[in-house]
Amino acid sequence: SNSPLVQYGKNLSFLINYPYGCAEQTISTAFPQLYFSDLAKNVQNLTSNTKTAVSNVQMAIEKLQAMQLSNGALSYWQGGDSESWWSTIYAAHFMLEAQKAGYTVNEKFLTKLFDYLNARLRTKEVEFKYFSDGSKIEVVKEEVPYSLYVLALADRARTSELNYYKSNPQLLTQSGKYLIAAAFALEGDKKKFYQMVEDQLGIPNE
Repeated sequence: SNSPLVQYGKNLSFLINYPYGCAEQTISTAFPQLYFSDLAKNVQNLTSNTKTAVSNVQMAIEKLQAMQLSNGALSYWQGGDSESWWSTIYAAHFMLEAQKAGYTVNEKFLTKLFDYLNARLRTKEVEFKYFSDGSKIEVVKEEVPYSLYVLALADRARTSELNYYKSNPQLLTQSGKYLIAAAFALEGDKKKFYQMVEDQLGIPNE
């Protein structure tokens, strides 16, 4: 077949049978399965796996909900007590998309995820990025722009922080700039979105 979808048939079949592991693996396995039924319609021999994909997504949702700690964060491993900021953001992103796809997600669970993200954002945590020539720059952790993007996706945009990072682009990596720009777009502020896209990312507005 000339369809690129067919080339991924084996990959998709493998995906729905991938064994669950840590929070990040669980989400990475389940996330694309939100769209499995749509893909399966275009690839022969995959339709029979649609029910399995739906079941896998629901199982992942339930597993992640059981991994939430008292402060709202997710533990990295089931039964663990070590929180993972990145996995918590990733889970919130996945849960929002799962809701859009028609899956049931516990609202209290979601609210606690968002509360945790808001609490972490108040600290404006930074890290160093190192380059091959030995130089380094200080930027905010990648979790910061990702958290701001996911909160905007949930209609909980933190406008003051978005404006702060728009005014201080040196604190952002390239991917961070994309996420802040996208958060502005989600918030409905297309002017600032285009400003960031043109001025900071160098992409002309056509």
